[in-house]
Amino acid sequence: MPNLGKLLDFSTRLHRENSQPVSSDVFCSNLDPGLIDHILGKDDAILMKDAMNIITDSSQSLENRKIAFENLEMVIHLENMNMWEPLIQQLSSSESIIRMYAASVCGTAVQNNIDSQKCFLNNGGLEKVLSLFNSDDNPDVRLKSFYAIASEVRNNYAALQEFCRLDGWAIIVKYLKDDNYSTIQRKILFFIWSLLLQDIGVELVIDSIKHNQLQKNLVYIMQRKEIQENAFEETLKCISLLYEKSSSIFDINELMYIKNVIKSIREREDFEIISKDDINEISMQFGITE
Repeated sequence: MPNLGKLLDFSTRLHRENSQPVSSDVFCSNLDPGLIDHILGKDDAILMKDAMNIITDSSQSLENRKIAFENLEMVIHLENMNMWEPLIQQLSSSESIIRMYAASVCGTAVQNNIDSQKCFLNNGGLEKVLSLFNSDDNPDVRLKSFYAIASEVRNNYAALQEFCRLDGWAIIVKYLKDDNYSTIQRKILFFIWSLLLQDIGVELVIDSIKHNQLQKNLVYIMQRKEIQENAFEETLKCISLLYEKSSSIFDINELMYIKNVIKSIREREDFEIISKDDINEISMQFGITE
């Protein structure tokens, strides 16, 4: 940290009254660059380069690299700095914490950012995080990888097409079929619901759901106790929106089961798992008036 005396001296020089005018070139040439950085803060571009240098330096401690990731995430403009390639390379790190932070930064960078989404896609980022989501041993890495996937695919038709080409829906179904409930399942349900709400790509989403028989899995998981306790509202809202977009997607038996579940909630007045207003609206949609 710069010497306190230097800081005071610099402050005095800035505010000295009745001093003779001094050339700005002369004045600035006498200043310590480290002191300027400390007072004014480094430019974002410099901060990003410094952070990436630490992140990609395997001789740095994991703690230093972790802090560098956190700093990078706060000032992230990767598309202008040619940093996508080194960042995506960190998704292959042997250290799970590095893979996790890399996926997290990717997710933050592409969220609602068209330029970043294009760069991430063009650099093979979506394929890499899909691979991590599908098979990484660390649950935190898988969770952050899905964050990056969802941030990239939402409102991005090119990424949605690539997600389909890479069999992303099959991975989604695999997670929903897992009888061991996890936070990822709830996030997946919200992801499906958000894709169905979009203005673009809804037909592709519905076709992919049909092809992977995801609608059958949605009906199936409604029966699971852990889903009923943790993600029932998300599941039923997904089913409701899917039915609104494609009324023929569920077969007769599936529709009968859905309606029986809705009737049961109304009869029990079980409005802790889903609000009364929501269940009434969904009831009308499925023709349940009693």
